[in-house]
Amino acid sequence: MVTAVAINVPDYVRENARRGLDLLEFAGDGLRPRTVREARAMARGDMTADKVRRMAAWLARHEGDLRSPRADAYLDDESERPTAGQVAWLLWGGDIGRTNRDRAKDWADRTRDRLIDEGELSKEVSPRVRQALQTKVDEHNERYSADSKQVTLAMLTAVFERGVGAYNTNPESVRPNVTSSDQWAYARVNTFLQAVRNGRFPGRAFDTDLLPEGHPLSTRD
Repeated sequence: MVTAVAINVPDYVRENARRGLDLLEFAGDGLRPRTVREARAMARGDMTADKVRRMAAWLARHEGDLRSPRADAYLDDESERPTAGQVAWLLWGGDIGRTNRDRAKDWADRTRDRLIDEGELSKEVSPRVRQALQTKVDEHNERYSADSKQVTLAMLTAVFERGVGAYNTNPESVRPNVTSSDQWAYARVNTFLQAVRNGRFPGRAFDTDLLPEGHPLSTRD
């Protein structure tokens, strides 16, 4: 995998990283030194292809970190102290305001896909995984014919890739009995399919932007 390819980092991503670095005193205990090092690089306009991939996965996984009374208080100038989640978002290049919140994630998604198309970044899903996901698609769609419950290979592949990204960027959340990123990603896919079938998640909702149109929890535009 080539990671030294030149990447044009948007000004707002660079500015977000700089702001996060200025707010490091409010970061949580779980902040990793690597995140700080990469934020400093981003602030200079330097980013690797691998960082783009991990940025897309991290921002997708941590959207809920911006939704809390304390986060709102900081945005409303009722508190001078941002939450640890807000600082982390900034360090990953994301916007924490109520507007443009998705633009950094959307940029990372587009850039990751372009790098894959150009051969600068390898696909994370192997032929073996792709076939396993296709089997899940076929079995699920055969049992559930309603449009609001139909899934696609692209849909499950995106869920799987986010699971791999979550395993790599947030290892403290991984259960001790999980021994690989694929195992964690398959579990994410299975839980996603359960939510498609039942209309609810067994725990915290995730990947709602990937749910089928018409699903009660879908956040598709």
